[in-house]
Amino acid sequence: MAEAGKKAAQAIGFSGWQGNKAPRYSEGRDVALVDASFIIGRDLLVYTATFHHVGDQWRLRAIRETMQALLATDAKEATDK
Repeated sequence: MAEAGKKAAQAIGFSGWQGNKAPRYSEGRDVALVDASFIIGRDLLVYTATFHHVGDQWRLRAIRETMQALLATDAKEATDK
């Protein structure tokens, strides 16, 4: 599941990928949600990928933006100081 989450984050195509959180599974463990975080300038974006377990594979079903926040300072600017 971790590898599938990485591929989903790469499919979004933003360069500021910060990593993925641990998958959240449904009670039957046949659906997983993976949150991928991105920082682009002063924006923190979180996209949630939905995977369904079909046969012996996890299949990506959807990716949607689930959070957007404005950061106090540009992330790059803060690390340069």
